[in-house]
Amino acid sequence: MYQQIIGSLTYVATATHPGIADAVNILSKFMTRPGKEHMEGVKRILQYIKGTIDYGLIYNVSDSDYVLIGYSDSDWTGDIET
Repeated sequence: MYQQIIGSLTYVATATHPGIADAVNILSKFMTRPGKEHMEGVKRILQYIKGTIDYGLIYNVSDSDYVLIGYSDSDWTGDIET
């Protein structure tokens, strides 16, 4: 069951919810022998998704001169896990 849930969360993280990608990546390292604490982590991710199900970005086309600018925190050097 753990493997199925992680597989589904991997799809969700890739397709629609990139904010959970790091947590899913860490939990996927324990696919062969997940413990109780790993299943609790999965439950926390599912609760987070349930709580943010109505969140999203909406882009409206208008006559104004707005420019969409995106920023990202790409501090991969600070990631001590990898």
